[in-house]
Amino acid sequence: MPTFSLFVVPAGYWATGTPTEPGTLRPLLQEVVALRRRVSKGANQEAERSRYTNCLADLEARPEFCSATRQPATVADITRAAQGTRVAGFLLPAEYFDLMAQAHLERMERQSGLETSESVAAGSELGSSVIPPKELNAHADELDRFASTLVNLPDLQRLAKDRAEIARSIALVGAGIVEIGEELDNQDVPPPPDRPVPKDTPSQIQPENDSQQLTAKGRKKMAERFRISIEHSLPIGGKVNLSDQPHEVGTEVLAEFLFAGGSRTAGNVRVIYADGSEARPFPLCALPKPSVTTTPKIEPVEGVIELKLALMSMRHLELDPFVERAWYRNKEVSVTRPLAESDEFCFQYSVRELAELRDVYKGHQVMIRMFHTGFEPAAVGFYRAVAKELKSRRGWLRVLPHYYRGGSRFETGKVVWE
Repeated sequence: MPTFSLFVVPAGYWATGTPTEPGTLRPLLQEVVALRRRVSKGANQEAERSRYTNCLADLEARPEFCSATRQPATVADITRAAQGTRVAGFLLPAEYFDLMAQAHLERMERQSGLETSESVAAGSELGSSVIPPKELNAHADELDRFASTLVNLPDLQRLAKDRAEIARSIALVGAGIVEIGEELDNQDVPPPPDRPVPKDTPSQIQPENDSQQLTAKGRKKMAERFRISIEHSLPIGGKVNLSDQPHEVGTEVLAEFLFAGGSRTAGNVRVIYADGSEARPFPLCALPKPSVTTTPKIEPVEGVIELKLALMSMRHLELDPFVERAWYRNKEVSVTRPLAESDEFCFQYSVRELAELRDVYKGHQVMIRMFHTGFEPAAVGFYRAVAKELKSRRGWLRVLPHYYRGGSRFETGKVVWE
């Protein structure tokens, strides 16, 4: 479960045109706020969200937030810190995660048309990472409004009201807030809905090895950039952005780091997406390399049960005659929510589906030929579940990706997950 820290950022870091600007943090804060405003307008979403995510990552890496001592938050302590000249960090109660979860559920209801309340201005909504002084009172009003909906959850209602009081006390002295969530463990979320595992004999498909949506040179450059990002992040448990390259590049490079070997040390990298959300960490270099590595093949392997699966339904209908089923239902995954939540849904669902496959085909080796159909969180959630299953029980499962190349053409991946 993530823990949340609230950092009080004094007025001097937000003022414009002051000769006593504290280092380089002020322009970074201004850029985050400006990017969020542009994202909320909906123009050039992909580029702006990517820049926004990178900017947030730079902000979190600043020494003001990495090295700050964080104490449990009280209104009095935070008010005193807001009057100072240094960034001060405070731990928010563990229940704050539950408050954010309730806020997300309400936001989903609004987006589904089940709630008619007016939308909240960008920067004032619950869950905002950076809240400048001029938006704090609107943020406090939103907290009070949300608290009024929590009559059946008195502890969370009190927490929301306290948080509103904190926001107003900080705004009074012209300070602002940076809020950072950190994944400290991997407790399970409620499982996704059940779906039966098919027991039919798989059909045959011969995917063609054509490439053309992204040139080979373009994929190579993206793969090298992502590879370097992982190599820098793995030793320190740093972040990698899974929205910076297509799902096929991410899948292939993550597969390269699946096995232990060389000078690489087993560890996790933190996963972030273009919308600024952070998903469950991805384990790398944690599996001993098989004594005999399977060479990817298009032809069926004797003695191995093969399942031809589309990653997600309704993406490439021309696949329907050739695959047994889709791993995910499009309507369950393509929901408006933070990308990290889609990742988590896909991970939890995949963990359960793999367990069912293991029971259904008990005593047999299974090769999943997974035909990718886009959407990075769906792929990352699936392969994280595969890595988890392989770490617990090896020998029964192999997964070979196939990547869309236009029409009915798919290219076979270069690494088998086994």
